Amino acid sequence: ETLRLTCGDGRQLRLAAEGMGPAVLVRRRLGIQVQPLNRALRRALQLPETLDGLAITEVFPESEFAKRRVRWGDMVRRGDIVVQVNGMLTPTVEALSQALSGTRGGARASVVLIAVDTLRAEISFSPIRVEITLN
Repeated sequence: ETLRLTCGDGRQLRLAAEGMGPAVLVRRRLGIQVQPLNRALRRALQLPETLDGLAITEVFPESEFAKRRVRWGDMVRRGDIVVQVNGMLTPTVEALSQALSGTRGGARASVVLIAVDTLRAEISFSPIRVEITLN
């Protein structure tokens, strides 16, 4: 679609409007970057082959995930796995985008993650549910 805008000084602007791609929608709404789990990533994180989800590769500073430091279990970090948003499974970026497609900034979302704790000598997995306000 093309948008036509009239500025205060009478100038006319025409802008092409494009839909957001799945990765852009995820970044805008959740403030994270994700990648699908593949065999190499599962092996590197010592995850079971049966786990489906999206590994968080970056948590952007403007996201609610970056700002919340309520308690250790609520901290979302790089390497955690997003498995569900608003009751929808998220095995792919497209599925996560679909779960977010009808949302608006300021809406609440329920995100289920597998927190991957790599701080100790062994890796442990803890499922957590985080209620956040979408960007």
